[in-house]
Amino acid sequence: MVFYQGNPRIGYTAITTQAEANADANVHFVRSDDGGKTWLPSVDIPTDGNESTNYPLDVAVDPSDNGALAYESNEAAGDGSEKCSSPKLALSSDLVSWSVCQVAPDLGNFSGNPGAIQIAFGGNGKRYVFWQATATPHRIRAS
Repeated sequence: MVFYQGNPRIGYTAITTQAEANADANVHFVRSDDGGKTWLPSVDIPTDGNESTNYPLDVAVDPSDNGALAYESNEAAGDGSEKCSSPKLALSSDLVSWSVCQVAPDLGNFSGNPGAIQIAFGGNGKRYVFWQATATPHRIRAS
């Protein structure tokens, strides 16, 4: 959870339908624009092809309330229709429509399931992503 001007933005994993359970697509985003009194409808974060969307995940917003979600994706669940490697990065300028690709395409695929993921916007406007790989060294990437 992060806040934008006192308003919560939450990225979370939950299986809300049988179709999601079957597809292993369970990363969502929800927000309140009145300090948590009421909530807008939850948004399903799209998959990359038929890959899954999984925890761990983290959410961040920049000073203009543009959203970013970094999360794990199970490539073994894919069928070759995916276009990006892991970890996944979902971006949104309106917090409703999200585009998905890879956090750092120039670094290649990060191997292994992560122990943790963290994403934040720095004062310089760049996104910083920390991926704690369980089988390889930690990687930090600014974009």
